[in-house]
Amino acid sequence: MKIRNRIISLMFCFIFAFCLLVQTGCNSNAEKKIEVIRFWHTFTGKQKSIFDMLVDTYNATEGKKRNVIISPEYKAEDFVRKYFNESFGLTEGNQDYPNMAVISNELAYKAKSLNLLVCAEKYLTKQELSGYFDGFVQEGRIAGTDETFIFPLSKNSAVTIINDSMWRKFYNANNVELNQWKTWNGILSLAERYYEWSNGKALIAIESLEDFIFAYSAQCLPVMIQTGNKEIKINTNKETLRAIWDFYYKGVVNGYILQTDNVVEALKNGEVAAYIGNPHDMSYFPDTYINLDGEESSLLISASSYPVVSESRKVAPHGGTGVCVFDSGEKINKESYAFLHWFCTSENAIHFSTANNEISSYRPLYKKNSTTDYFKQLSVLDYEKYYMMSQSVRQVMEGTTYAPTGFVGYESFCDDLISSLSLTSENGLEEIDKLGINGFSREEAIEKVCDNTKFEEWYFRVIEIANQY
Repeated sequence: MKIRNRIISLMFCFIFAFCLLVQTGCNSNAEKKIEVIRFWHTFTGKQKSIFDMLVDTYNATEGKKRNVIISPEYKAEDFVRKYFNESFGLTEGNQDYPNMAVISNELAYKAKSLNLLVCAEKYLTKQELSGYFDGFVQEGRIAGTDETFIFPLSKNSAVTIINDSMWRKFYNANNVELNQWKTWNGILSLAERYYEWSNGKALIAIESLEDFIFAYSAQCLPVMIQTGNKEIKINTNKETLRAIWDFYYKGVVNGYILQTDNVVEALKNGEVAAYIGNPHDMSYFPDTYINLDGEESSLLISASSYPVVSESRKVAPHGGTGVCVFDSGEKINKESYAFLHWFCTSENAIHFSTANNEISSYRPLYKKNSTTDYFKQLSVLDYEKYYMMSQSVRQVMEGTTYAPTGFVGYESFCDDLISSLSLTSENGLEEIDKLGINGFSREEAIEKVCDNTKFEEWYFRVIEIANQY
């Protein structure tokens, strides 16, 4: 009887232990539920390959520990713009948004207005965010709050790209200095001398008028698009606009600045000796250019920092899209920002950004030995790209950058603003030609088209444009 009771007791113990094991297994499985996070991006080419590699690394390491899988999906920029604009316009039904997406500032502003986004400050500490370049982060703080809704992975920052072959000839024949490239006034002085020396050639072209106008305003203050107190203000400061006009419009009508949609072609044809624009691989540039004698010469590239009004206030433009995290619940939101921070602080983020001639958003990466080694390798493989990227990185490390935050109608505003300045400059050139036909000297014609009434007309046109937004 005792033996029988003992056997029954043992059986109950085994059954109880088995139940506990099953329950533990169920709880373990519940805890190990894998969260799949959808990330829409627009990366292409080598940058996409590096991005995919970094995502795979995360999923196999940190993501595995956190029971998370990042699922990247490439989407063309036109698709992204159309999809979100149409989705934002729908008033019924649950819209299918990704958990993270690379989108424009204007789309981000619309998404924030619909309370679809979550900010980085809820999921990353002040210490973690302090490592990011301030200008990059400020762009994502929509409407002047302290909340970052557009998270920067990497950004481009324009520099002055110089035909070094032509510059050396010009430098040796004239009393000019290399540091004149660093300021707008210095460039105008160079351009005037170059125009005379080259028999009427423009010194420079500007790839992005948008960058020029906004960066110039940030160097002068107040910035043209200003955020604060949860609102956006478009400043039409007359003194700043006058300075922009004096440099660009007068530079164009005097023949010092070339208006062109293809700055590289202009460099190749010898129409300019330099242009202000984003760095590129050397494969982007031609091997030769047409010199002043009409013959082909080897093209060597050098670079200088983005010009400033005063070296006491170094502000360069930056560009490129950022990542928005769509509100998908606390768990997904937290894991999305955990991935973004891991990505940006990874040593391989330098490879990702430099693949597209951009700057990684996390400042401490540029002090790491691995980054120094990478740039040493780049100097051997593509010295011109190394030189341009070094200038771009240096100006961000030593100064600051600016890009305006988006708002509804931002892209149209930029188009209208740029068109107003380029069209007015084009009309000025045409008027000089007509005056020349009517017997005016070049100097007389330039003086006529540069009188104050031309500026006043453009200034009031800018005010009209600003009042539409």
